[in-house]
Amino acid sequence: DWAGCSTSKRWTDQAFSSPPNGELVGDGAIDNRDPFTGKPLCFGFIYGLGNGALGFLRYEPSLTDPSDTSNPFYDPRVDFYGSITGVPMPFYTRMPVNGLSSVSWPLMVSNPTSMPIRALYDNEGAYYRDELSPEIAHILSPSKNYSATSFGQLDFDLFSGTSTAYYEAYWSQRKTRSSGGYRQFFPVVNSVDADGAPHPYNPFVGLDAFGFGLGYFQPVLPSWNIQDPNSYIDVERYNVFAGLKGDLAGSWDYDIVFGYGKSEGTYKREQWLDDRVEAAVNDIVVRNGTVRCSDAALAAFPGCVPLNLSTEDALLRGIIPADALAFISKMTKGKTVYDGYQASAYATGDLFSMPAGAVKAVFGAEYRNESINDVPDPDAQANNFWGFTTAGITKGEDSVTELFTEIELPLLNGKRFAEDMFVSLSARWTDYDSYGDDTTYRVAFNYQITPQFLVRSTYGTSFRAPDLYEQFLADNVGFVSNLNDPCIRYGEGGLQPGDPVYDNCAAQGLPPDFNATSSILAITGGASDLEAETSDALTIGLVFTPQFADISFALDYFDIEVEDTVESPSVGYILSQCYNSTGFSSPFCNRVGPRDPLDGQLEFVDSSFVNVGKQQTRGYDFNVLYEHQFETGSLTVDAIATYLDKQNFELFGQFTSLEGRWAFPRLSARSQVRYDWRDWQFGWTMDFIGESEEAPVFDPGTTNQDRQNRTPNYLTHTFSLRYRTANWDAIFTVRNAFDKAPPYVADGQGSDSATRIYNTLPGAGYDLFGRTYALQLGYKL
Repeated sequence: DWAGCSTSKRWTDQAFSSPPNGELVGDGAIDNRDPFTGKPLCFGFIYGLGNGALGFLRYEPSLTDPSDTSNPFYDPRVDFYGSITGVPMPFYTRMPVNGLSSVSWPLMVSNPTSMPIRALYDNEGAYYRDELSPEIAHILSPSKNYSATSFGQLDFDLFSGTSTAYYEAYWSQRKTRSSGGYRQFFPVVNSVDADGAPHPYNPFVGLDAFGFGLGYFQPVLPSWNIQDPNSYIDVERYNVFAGLKGDLAGSWDYDIVFGYGKSEGTYKREQWLDDRVEAAVNDIVVRNGTVRCSDAALAAFPGCVPLNLSTEDALLRGIIPADALAFISKMTKGKTVYDGYQASAYATGDLFSMPAGAVKAVFGAEYRNESINDVPDPDAQANNFWGFTTAGITKGEDSVTELFTEIELPLLNGKRFAEDMFVSLSARWTDYDSYGDDTTYRVAFNYQITPQFLVRSTYGTSFRAPDLYEQFLADNVGFVSNLNDPCIRYGEGGLQPGDPVYDNCAAQGLPPDFNATSSILAITGGASDLEAETSDALTIGLVFTPQFADISFALDYFDIEVEDTVESPSVGYILSQCYNSTGFSSPFCNRVGPRDPLDGQLEFVDSSFVNVGKQQTRGYDFNVLYEHQFETGSLTVDAIATYLDKQNFELFGQFTSLEGRWAFPRLSARSQVRYDWRDWQFGWTMDFIGESEEAPVFDPGTTNQDRQNRTPNYLTHTFSLRYRTANWDAIFTVRNAFDKAPPYVADGQGSDSATRIYNTLPGAGYDLFGRTYALQLGYKL
């Protein structure tokens, strides 16, 4: 599904991903609103901006004569500097300041420097507004999947019993085309060329003599016409298992299996290369009236082509010459290989007898070896992608040996108020080459008091060492929105001295109206010092099965605690925790890099993998099962509802509650109704997700509405019809039969509990496909 602002079905597979004008009737906006105007922003591009010595300027093609005061876009300050430098600057005008247009500014020729150096733009106007762009990004990436499976077995006599030799083979291939969105192109254009002469493609170089600010031109291009926005991922995987299972003497069975699996994936995407962009944009000279690349640039890149980003085509239409585009672009390619071996064996049977029955046991062992080798494109390894994530080689190997056993002890059977009672004890010893060993266990108690009442309980522990990706991931370098910076206009919106955010930002020398203009560099990598995850889980349940009806009721309480969970905290979460701590006292502040001493922009944030202190999930499951045989067929109704009482995590001593927030509703449920009649089966499934809500985000210093932070109750229906005979099996399914759309959420609304993509929540249980039809056919030879 596409997410965007266009209302045309040509560009949007689902209506929910394209609300008209980005607006929602009700208590907020679907996506971001401009913090200065309160008007909704779509998922488009900003056209025709330049950032020069006068601050932000926009390209206005009607300003052929910058001194023409009759033009409604006449700008006195641009005209003033052009006149005193002798370098007229046609086609450019200042951005509106505080809602005032250029023509309403007072003519301050006597003191032009009193005008703001950096103005604020309002996302309106013909050539620099957020445009309603076509297809923006996939919410769900389209894939083509192919697979083949094969099974075989052979029975024969062995060990005084019947044994079976068997194999399983599986092959699959997946081809995915994923669009993560179109990119904007805004490289810095220097004030001088490679010879030190005024840059031929920088219209503002004459201002350098006055020492005002930046001395460069930084265009913003709508790049949807100049770069392929898609990623291409091909994955091929195969697994082969072979084993032997059968009977041993007495009541014992065994199973021995060996397996091998391998996955090879390639990923491709067109990228702009940083060194070529720099060569084409800045490493240029003028020879005999012709602009060309310098000798050094041509020596490094024989096909170097100069690139002019201040043309009307570039600024207004995102179009640059094909030869220049070909020079700075490259279809990059990387490859990832996973492979693994495993061998396991177990035996199960009766150990001895007790008054209540036989004592059953399982004894087994397993060995696994896994490796990863991810080799990104050489330019990714060299950090040579312009404005995009780069990464090094991720390579590593780990192996694990496990011994396990389970014993079931019958305690009582056939007694008054003790129809059946048994205890199951299991244990597993695990030894990783990378992390050493640990022992986990589980105790299960089952007590059938009467035929109507059953009490059950379990308590267990678990152990998981960090996987290969979490251990060996080479540093990935990417970028996140500057809106994650807590210091943006921190003096507005009610913050006062004494508030940690206000004090921390002020302590770094930032003014209260500070505005971050650069993306934040995010670094994510593996960590060799990660601890293994461990958990404790407790369940207690009661089952009631009345004799007067074919129905049963079950109520279960669960409490699960996980310690040292491996996570990669988001940049926004790290910054929020750091700046909301008194005097930068949060441990998260160790992951926040310094600020640039000139403009105050954050240089980087380290979001590498870390052990979460603790996670807890606590709640209740309620289940109803009704089964009845009629003369004409059988009816089954199975419904389960979950109430989430607690869902939280603790990280570096910081405690965060998630219950009731996005992706963790207090209440969720599923019911399945099935009716079997002869060779036919009718099915009806209902899935329910309860409401959820995040704390509202309000843009400081504005009067716009709060962003959409609440999701309502959500219910979908699925119907199926199955026909089955001895040889044929056919199933027709209509999923989400009434085409229920997922709830809208705000693009600018943050969350610690869920991943948000534009205006929806993938992975939170909501159906993103809409009404879907499926037909499955099977024939048994």
